Amino acid sequence: AFGCSFTDMEYQSEIIKGFQSVFYFKCKVCNIVEKLYTENINKTETVTTNNAAVNACQAIGIGHTQLSEFASFLDIPSLSCSSFIKIQSTLANIISDSAWEEMRKAGEEEKELALKCGDVDTDGIPMCTV
Repeated sequence: AFGCSFTDMEYQSEIIKGFQSVFYFKCKVCNIVEKLYTENINKTETVTTNNAAVNACQAIGIGHTQLSEFASFLDIPSLSCSSFIKIQSTLANIISDSAWEEMRKAGEEEKELALKCGDVDTDGIPMCTV
């Protein structure tokens, strides 16, 4: 309505959430406050930076303290301990569910292979050679 653009915006504040930030800008013309996110919050198919950081820590065998120390060397804010633990717990459930699903699929595949090859016991139950 007023022909405002980003050049009319003035930085107000930043909210830091681990490795993500939200910047608040206020228009000097119409006083509208806009948010600028450091990553796309609407993309559900991508992994957030915070989740990726915690997942990487689990993969290489380090914890919150080492992540925070590493981030401090880079001079960037890190996750709080409680946020790290919350994300770690959520990821553990996702990984566990995924592992069980993959094991179920592998079992079904082994069953089909056993049936196809005739590897069944006297009751007709498929057997897997180990």
